[in-house]
Amino acid sequence: MKKAILALFLATASLACPTSMSAKQTLSEATDSIKNIYKQAQAGDANAQVTVGGWFYQGRHVDQNYDTAAQWWAKAAKAGNTKAIGFLGLCYQGGRGVTRDSIRAAGLYTRSLKEGNKELMKSLIESADKGNLFSTVFVAQCYQKGLGVKKDNYKAAAYYEKAAKKGSVDADRELGLMLLNNKQASEAVKYFKAGAAKGDLSSTFYYGKLLTEGKGVAKDPTQGMIYMQKAAEAGFANAQLYLGRAYYEGVGVRKSPETGYSWMLKAARNGNSNAMYQTAMKEVAGDGTPLDYEEACLWFGKAVANHHGKAFKKAFEADGDLHGSPFLTFMQAKEAIATGKFDIALKKAKELQKSKTAAVSATGTALEGIILCHKDYAKRNLKKGAKLLEKASQAGNATAKYVLAGMYETGTGVDKDSSKAIELLTASAKLGNAQAQSYLGDMLYEGRGVKKDYAKAVKCYQTAGPLITESAAKHFAACYENGYGGLKADKEKANEILKADHSSTLGLLTKLLPR
Repeated sequence: MKKAILALFLATASLACPTSMSAKQTLSEATDSIKNIYKQAQAGDANAQVTVGGWFYQGRHVDQNYDTAAQWWAKAAKAGNTKAIGFLGLCYQGGRGVTRDSIRAAGLYTRSLKEGNKELMKSLIESADKGNLFSTVFVAQCYQKGLGVKKDNYKAAAYYEKAAKKGSVDADRELGLMLLNNKQASEAVKYFKAGAAKGDLSSTFYYGKLLTEGKGVAKDPTQGMIYMQKAAEAGFANAQLYLGRAYYEGVGVRKSPETGYSWMLKAARNGNSNAMYQTAMKEVAGDGTPLDYEEACLWFGKAVANHHGKAFKKAFEADGDLHGSPFLTFMQAKEAIATGKFDIALKKAKELQKSKTAAVSATGTALEGIILCHKDYAKRNLKKGAKLLEKASQAGNATAKYVLAGMYETGTGVDKDSSKAIELLTASAKLGNAQAQSYLGDMLYEGRGVKKDYAKAVKCYQTAGPLITESAAKHFAACYENGYGGLKADKEKANEILKADHSSTLGLLTKLLPR
């Protein structure tokens, strides 16, 4: 591929660099036109910087120096020069002047192609046709996506096939997916199996799925779950969700709702929106996990924010799983609190307290306690509210423990007691309450009422996952920024956490409730 792109470079640079110029000639010996190009590059001319970068890459007019070549191209790329972006990709692909990074190389090539670098596409195809593995896979992806070329799945498959024969795990996976989507499961199986053997998690997941369901291969749920477990344990969210469902249904494994929920929860924390929705449904039903409407509300909110609004709305319709359920009453109470309609909220809380299901009744008690302690409630009664929250807490309600902990830390309605606050937060966190996990993490981060411990704080934040609160997210980002708590310093991860939306999603849900 290097030769192909260098040929392109010579074609684009020849106008500024006469071919009669000796490669041994130095800049001091060069003609005025060559010196002028160098001055233009120093002055910030991106096109000149591209040319000078090429000199250093090739050792033309100057001693060959990949580091300097990469620096010139990086400057031009920063200015938006399309060719420089492609050439910088070349540096990352080969590890010339920069640390080798095929992902970064592909990203730069993609950007350059999107901006219309047709010469780069021709060079990549030429390189692929000559057998360069990286180029072969990349060109296949270009044909598959219609990037820099007209979309053509047949050509994409042909290049993937060529790369697969050379041992590319990416080609195994992508070709398997293309065949599976084309309803050629029996052909897809062999590629997924090959990818799984090379450790590719996506291939491992799909091979396990096809074995479990008997698609394109003899049905073997037990063997399929072995592959699924492997991918799930490695953190592959789709496998975690699939494995969770398998444990609920007893497919290929011994039925265990508790184990099923734990895997679903891992997938939800790993960002899988389907898992978020399913986790919420299990928490509403108390299936494999203690019933927890508050936590379910948070997971539903995240799922609805990720394109599950129709499913949530449909769940409350006549044939839906949540139609006429106590959870609807709970959501109506939450909406009433948010809009300051406390009398309606209290009425709904009382309805829940009449439930024969102890956990639902405790939820109603906790809600009443929260309403009585609300700063905007005209009939606020902290003492009575605290008693109700204590009652719900003793009944095992995680939200009551969390709210009560905050009251003990600040001395609101109860005697100030940091130790009691930590005890309640820990208990709530163990029940899976993400708000408690975030709160406890903040106390550990700040050393507030407890010895400062970044490592424990990080663990709390990681456990809270997508449900982490806004204040906790800021601290978590700082841990990544500074490498606290055993984390490797990572500014990109810190920015990713800060940019995520940690605001309340209650408004998204209440808009979808039946009226």
